[in-house]
Amino acid sequence: MVLITEALLRQRALPAGDVGFSEVREIALHGLGIERIDLLGHRCRELRVLMLQNNVIPRIENLHRLKVLEYVNLAINNITTIEGLHRCESLQRVDLTLNFIPASALPGLSNLRHLPDLRHLSLLGNPCTRWPDWRLYVISKLPQLTHLDGVEVTEDERDGAACTAKDLEAALDLWVLQVEGQAGTVQEDAEDTQEHDRLPWSPEQRLQDFREREHLQEELRERRATSSAASPFRQRRCALPQEPRTLPILSRDGSVLQKNEGGWRFSMDDSDPHVLALEVHIGKHLATTEIETEVLPRAVQLLISGRLLSLHLPDEVCPDACRAVRSRATGTLVLTLPREGNGRVAASKQAGISSGRGKSAGNIAAVVGAAQATPAMTAAVVACGDGFPPL
Repeated sequence: MVLITEALLRQRALPAGDVGFSEVREIALHGLGIERIDLLGHRCRELRVLMLQNNVIPRIENLHRLKVLEYVNLAINNITTIEGLHRCESLQRVDLTLNFIPASALPGLSNLRHLPDLRHLSLLGNPCTRWPDWRLYVISKLPQLTHLDGVEVTEDERDGAACTAKDLEAALDLWVLQVEGQAGTVQEDAEDTQEHDRLPWSPEQRLQDFREREHLQEELRERRATSSAASPFRQRRCALPQEPRTLPILSRDGSVLQKNEGGWRFSMDDSDPHVLALEVHIGKHLATTEIETEVLPRAVQLLISGRLLSLHLPDEVCPDACRAVRSRATGTLVLTLPREGNGRVAASKQAGISSGRGKSAGNIAAVVGAAQATPAMTAAVVACGDGFPPL
């Protein structure tokens, strides 16, 4: 059961933003499973448009303080009587489509007769519309209407309703006695049947169906949460070491193994004879503070949100001259790695890597020898525009 609270009113109010309740002119509370109208008359006195359709409201109540309310939509609810609107003095439109208002409740329309601005009323889909003369009866009770169920009320209809008002009252009493009385007997008989038999469509049955559907949706959400927790991807993330990791990450023999724990999509461009360019497509929603970069003479390592991307380089590079920039628009990280001596190593193509997507090269290792013991440099990662300007 959803209750109308101040937090819900602030969330659904228009104009949106940090405004006081006295400034709210429209509230959309449709499709929330609301079972009772409350709080609106105390908080939103200047309300002009109220949308309450597609809930399970059984009764129109607590709206008498809304003196400037012009339009109320109560379609697709469990309303059985027309009440609680006669003190909304500025009311112009009332939508009661697809409720459970019987013909015996039509005399309650007399309460709306003294609303001078009421022009539009909708009773489409209610049990009362099964009575052949319901339209004339409504017009006789509310002669100020200009549209009934979206159809314009003509002067001939208005005059005919005024002339036959007494006859319509008698016809209504007879219809209620003969038709709706028999329907009530059928309803009582149906309630005596076995529990698994479906009851006739009624406010009680609609409320029961709504609660069953809500229960099924809750079970579905729980199953999805359980399935997500048991997914291989989540298990793989949970299986990663929880302790902080620092770069460089080397094997026991001091080699750099190629790994791609996060399945990051990357590409390496070695067409320039002077520099290597490595692009890693990380995604723009990951904070730059979650990225660490370490450049070695023959390898580059990135620790992205605790997951390692380690790559062997085709040529020897100068760690102290490297730079790293990141696009604000796409989140792509670009590392520019100047070659050592601006020359190519003869065997670079045999051990080179051109691109990868989610899989590493396995157990390929590059040993960082003692002769290459230049100080390791952690490249600074900065957020830049799409042009990838230098640091």
